[in-house]
Amino acid sequence: MLRCDQMRDRINLAFASLLLFGVAVVQIVRVHTTGQSAWKGGGFGMFATSDSPDARILRCVLIGKDGEHRVPLPKKFSKAIMLTRTVPSEHNVTELCRAALALEWVREDYVAVEPLESQPSKDDSGGGAMPGEATGRSSTSRIDQANLTYRALGGKEPHPPAELLLEVQKIRLEVWRIRLDSTGTRFELVHLRSVTLAP
Repeated sequence: MLRCDQMRDRINLAFASLLLFGVAVVQIVRVHTTGQSAWKGGGFGMFATSDSPDARILRCVLIGKDGEHRVPLPKKFSKAIMLTRTVPSEHNVTELCRAALALEWVREDYVAVEPLESQPSKDDSGGGAMPGEATGRSSTSRIDQANLTYRALGGKEPHPPAELLLEVQKIRLEVWRIRLDSTGTRFELVHLRSVTLAP
């Protein structure tokens, strides 16, 4: 009976150690194959690196006829963004890129609700004109054309005029890691992965 108890205790001790060893091996493999942060998936090596998900940057770039535009991804993608920053595997980056490609991108100055023409503004210029803007002037002329920025069109927003939408030819998603350079005095970006998709 005593021998049986000793054997069970040894198996229990060995099982916990083997399980911990297995988790460490899986994490090390994932760090080297998928770019997973050492701060996730078990935490082995987390104190030996500053490469946490918070030290990673996800950049979304829309490519249109007029060039490239860096844009923020909508908040509804926050879980997918965190997953992609933590584990920037080809699959995760491609899935998020595909989801961003399905969105419509509108100029940042697009306002879904236009001011009522019948209500004069406080400065009595009428027609919802902005300060420094002539009455009746189109809202599309408010932004410097050289610095156009875009945002994802919200699900409940009415469809804007075609000239305010960006015709996306490609979309590129990039994952970068921030680290100290070899001198330890400057931060630098290290490219982890990029995916480019076309509609």
